[in-house]
Amino acid sequence: LMIRRPPRSTLFPYTTLFRSNLEAGAQSINLRQLDLFIDDSKGGQEIQAVAKAFNNMTQRLKHSEAVRKNLLADVAHELRTPLTVVQGNLRAMLDDVYPMNKEEIAGIFDQTRHLTRLVDDLHELANAEADQLSLNFEEVNVSELVQSTASSFRMMTDEKGLELRPELLGKLPMIQADKTRIIQALNNLISNAIRHTPKGGTITVQAEQMIDEV
Repeated sequence: LMIRRPPRSTLFPYTTLFRSNLEAGAQSINLRQLDLFIDDSKGGQEIQAVAKAFNNMTQRLKHSEAVRKNLLADVAHELRTPLTVVQGNLRAMLDDVYPMNKEEIAGIFDQTRHLTRLVDDLHELANAEADQLSLNFEEVNVSELVQSTASSFRMMTDEKGLELRPELLGKLPMIQADKTRIIQALNNLISNAIRHTPKGGTITVQAEQMIDEV
């Protein structure tokens, strides 16, 4: 039994085009240009399967690239606030604005511990796509935490002519929480408030127990 094969030009028209597109796609990926899409609706089943696999790969690479960029932006933002606090307080001490006593140095030391924890998180962040950081629960004194965090921004608020007022409503209980994460959240909230509050304004950090939460 003899089977006549169609001419090569009619048998492989899309195959040749697909190879060309695949080569162009590989070159684009090498240049971090991830917007190329190969038509996966034409050709035989094998070609369609390869085209779909290629498109899925580019989509995953685009997602990974977006996560990487967001990670870098988040890390820069997270590190900027405690570094600004440390630099501001040290400058105030050098200029004799603040006394160089143990209380002031303890506040700076707390910020350096916070920086250390953030740096330790980088490895976890690099391996996590989103919101997968571990929490280290411990007993936390909310009153002390709010007051100490607010006082660490005193240099920044003084420079901008702002009042940062911690308000502790009633007797607050000890809570089980990740202290560093709460400081991280408070730092972000307070630094954003300082950035967007006009001169002469007041920023209030209020803590209160409400039924079974603080």
